[in-house]
Amino acid sequence: MKRYIQIIIASFFWAISTVSYAQYAGVEKFPMKNGLQKVKNGQFYGVENADGRVLVSVEYADFAFVNGIAILTKNDGTVHGYIRENGEVQMYNNIYEYHPQYPYYWDGYIPVRKISKLKDNQDSENGRWMFIDENEAPIRRPFMKKMNGVFQDNPNKQSKKQPKKNSSLTAYTFYKVNTFYEGYASVTTVQNQKIHIDSEGDKRFILPAKDEICYFRSTVYKGETVMLTSDGLKIYQEDPNTKEAVVKQTLLTGACRLYDNTKDSLRFNGGTLHLDLFGRADRFVPSNGETFYFIEPPQIVEPDTTDIEIVKFDLLKDIEIAFTNKVATANERANATYRVNITNNSTVVSDSLTVTVMSGKTILKKQEYVVINPGEYSQVKFYMTARFPEEQQTRKVTVIVANKEADYKEHFTLTLKRWQREDW
Repeated sequence: MKRYIQIIIASFFWAISTVSYAQYAGVEKFPMKNGLQKVKNGQFYGVENADGRVLVSVEYADFAFVNGIAILTKNDGTVHGYIRENGEVQMYNNIYEYHPQYPYYWDGYIPVRKISKLKDNQDSENGRWMFIDENEAPIRRPFMKKMNGVFQDNPNKQSKKQPKKNSSLTAYTFYKVNTFYEGYASVTTVQNQKIHIDSEGDKRFILPAKDEICYFRSTVYKGETVMLTSDGLKIYQEDPNTKEAVVKQTLLTGACRLYDNTKDSLRFNGGTLHLDLFGRADRFVPSNGETFYFIEPPQIVEPDTTDIEIVKFDLLKDIEIAFTNKVATANERANATYRVNITNNSTVVSDSLTVTVMSGKTILKKQEYVVINPGEYSQVKFYMTARFPEEQQTRKVTVIVANKEADYKEHFTLTLKRWQREDW
């Protein structure tokens, strides 16, 4: 009998996992390539095919395809696998933290780091970045060689212990990383050395002078990289035979004191080096002299706007505010939850909006940098406390949607019901 019940339960869960999401309330669908549909339920996303079969369960954050691959992430910063535009799904054997600046595959690799079980993972390899390919295989340390079926980390020392598959112990790990581009990646080793590596883990663009200190390496672009060293700021190419960096052009000579280093720029005593999203050198603005462009800025061509109606987002006309619930019952902590939808009724993307919910002079919720696609909405969730002797009370709230030019207000009356034990 027990076995029979287990089979019934298993069959039930298999059945509900293969049905379409369409029968459930509150589910939205967005068409994608090859008949696939992105499925949204609340703040979670999934994928189903043209037949309504579930390919990716609705438990992930929103995603977008880059080079035909969309990684499957969760709101806790973890990545669990990916889906291709043809519907092929690949789930990882391990759970990783994805890089917030490079949440995609580029040149066949994505930077990730393993989730450490240690409270302080600064000295743990699990806390370091590594690169994995689409099969979850990491780029190995260059000195890890398989000889006669045995891994060796020292050619002169025999090791009988073979590392586990996909183990971080065999992966080449780093303190900081940039994405792969043109077959190379600019990284910072755990010894705080700035180097370039290729997909084999070998060092590239090697500085010939051993005593020359490198403070920064840009992402390789058109076979060139920009380095800030103890000898100045220079553009380098690579000798294909020796893999050494060869100076193509000198921008600054002498020691350069580095004042500030961010993902967007480097500021030092000779000027400021600006970077793009890939970590490529974009332009150098010297303290004295003309700006040097590494990536030529696009030529601005004024379009012919004759007889063309330019549609702009109008906050006062295009925004609609509506509550999904105006009545809420508090939980045992006396918190009642409300959700308000901010809909963009225009045909263009909204400006960057700030949504503020107020009760009197009290701010209940403030959400900034809200951008809404045409015909879609953004949901803002907030709470109100229901501690009072009555069974329910009403509260007046004001929802304010603002951009740089104007603000739009609407007033609502909400009902709060205090929490009561069912056995009361």
